[in-house]
Amino acid sequence: VHGITNISSKLNVDGHTNLRSGLRVEGNTNLNGRLKVGTITFPTSDGTTGQVLKTDGSGTLSFVDQSSGSSL
Repeated sequence: VHGITNISSKLNVDGHTNLRSGLRVEGNTNLNGRLKVGTITFPTSDGTTGQVLKTDGSGTLSFVDQSSGSSL
């Protein structure tokens, strides 16, 4: 598909999709499965109350208990 394509209902894609010029989403977006942005991989489940996201230094985020003494 070249040019502008407007979709007013659902778009289902089986397999891989490559977007060369970017993606703009207006409104709500629901993602199922793993979200990877660049080299950062987000967890697929929610943390518990008081947990924060932590990186392992290699691009993987996970929820951990916030250590005392740290604040933003």
